[in-house]
Amino acid sequence: MSGERRRLTVTEKLEIMARQARCPRCHEKLGQLKGLDWDHSTPLALGGADTPENIQALHRTCHRQKTSGAGGERRASVADGDQHKIGKARRLSAAQAEFRALLLAKEPGMPREKKSRIPSRPFKRRSA
Repeated sequence: MSGERRRLTVTEKLEIMARQARCPRCHEKLGQLKGLDWDHSTPLALGGADTPENIQALHRTCHRQKTSGAGGERRASVADGDQHKIGKARRLSAAQAEFRALLLAKEPGMPREKKSRIPSRPFKRRSA
């Protein structure tokens, strides 16, 4: 990610509003341009494109709820927020990178550690 987000022109904003007509979060009419926030449907940190097709118009309060995952009419949990999803993706990718490093550190042809499928019995066997 380059860190620099594209700026939408007024024409692009009007095209997005014409495509939507209503807020995707609360389903109310969008209203005027200055009361809206422009949000990526799929966040850039999760692989979303920085194109007008991936941008949606939201009311400011709806945008805050989508980003943080707090409340709203849907009673969304924090796990529904973009911030939570981005953090989870980063944690998973770090865990995958750690696992990949462990696999690459092993020599090819090294025997695997044998793990017992059934744990040993904690008591002595009965004599027959």
